[in-house]
Amino acid sequence: MENNFQTLSIQRQRQRIDQNKHVEMQKTTSGGNLNSLSLKLSFLIFLLASLSPQWARGWGMRGHGLVCEAAIHLVKNENLKRFLLTRAPAITYLCNLPDTYWRSIPEGESGAYTHFFESDIIKVPLESVPLSYSALEAMALGKLNINSQKPVISVSRELGSNWWRADQFARLAIEAGKKASAAAPSGPTKGAITENNDIYTMWVMMGLMGHFVGDNAQPFHTTRDYDGWYSGHGGIHRYYETELVDQLPPEAVSMIVKNANKAIQELKLTDSKISVVQKMKDLGLLSHGDLQKIFHLDPILKKSELRQEKGMELKTEAERKPPNKVINSFEKLLINHMTRGAVLLARSWDYIFEESGKPAVEKDKSYKFPHQFNFIPADYISEATAKTTAAAATAPAATPSPTTPSPSPATTSKSAPSK
Repeated sequence: MENNFQTLSIQRQRQRIDQNKHVEMQKTTSGGNLNSLSLKLSFLIFLLASLSPQWARGWGMRGHGLVCEAAIHLVKNENLKRFLLTRAPAITYLCNLPDTYWRSIPEGESGAYTHFFESDIIKVPLESVPLSYSALEAMALGKLNINSQKPVISVSRELGSNWWRADQFARLAIEAGKKASAAAPSGPTKGAITENNDIYTMWVMMGLMGHFVGDNAQPFHTTRDYDGWYSGHGGIHRYYETELVDQLPPEAVSMIVKNANKAIQELKLTDSKISVVQKMKDLGLLSHGDLQKIFHLDPILKKSELRQEKGMELKTEAERKPPNKVINSFEKLLINHMTRGAVLLARSWDYIFEESGKPAVEKDKSYKFPHQFNFIPADYISEATAKTTAAAATAPAATPSPTTPSPSPATTSKSAPSK
């Protein structure tokens, strides 16, 4: 499934770039029939499409599931823990939903840029990033994007917004939790089963939040070199987050839970009042600091190649040893990274529950399952940035020209390496 989503994403991206190039050629040869404003808008859409990163997965399905399942066991409030344990399969499902169902629907494409945050693309260290997204937009707009060698015109699209996405779901969960605490069940009573829609919304938002916390625990979601192409490690992203994770032993959840004290100390999670964005920033700093450890362990047999040819970027992934042969070297680091995500998520869930007034979750006896929960757009991006991002994300696709080579794991065309 994951490979199918990735292939579809690459195809859509290539189709949009090809179409926009075709539109620009038509404008050049038509004698200037289109007015200046239309030309500028079309160029903006083309530029944003060519800057666009591909879908990024913080972990594969198993990795996100491990982070969220372990987080349930690390929740401090016993009432909340019991409640979440009865919904563990739904929680782990929600922790994967932004990478599965949301990626399969058109409106979900605008969420691609909420899975990562990479301030090094404008040479700003993570520790210097402000906690306010509007302050970040003011800082980053117009700065040189190192990957594209053009000024930044869409902060959310080019740098991402992972920290603030996690905060958004925390806020939505608290909002629903406060409603649940203040009123009687808002849903129907079915025999002996009471369904509370506000409590349902609260734990669904908590589960969705888990995905983005997990993303931030994956080091390659904190850097412009997100797939190792700039350092000879091309293809490392999927190798680390999926292929190696799939080799972890069955007791991986227990390993994460037992490792929690170390992560609590690293993240300095003694103050429950620290904002979610600040906690995400602290996690991002730790993740980013481990990039060189992963590169050092990468069992490369032959470095990747990245070259330009006839306006296209040609890639050949690095050749490396099979994951089952090297998992012992990576196991400790993988567990450490997922433990940080699980610990921060558990503490955030406790925080949400406290801020909500500790709603009586034990009274909700329903087993409603969020099979296809509607996509939720980001609510923290400025109106101007949102318009430019949406313009590129919704540009209609066209059939690729016969001269366009089909995408493959080894060869793609893009202005920056694909995620």
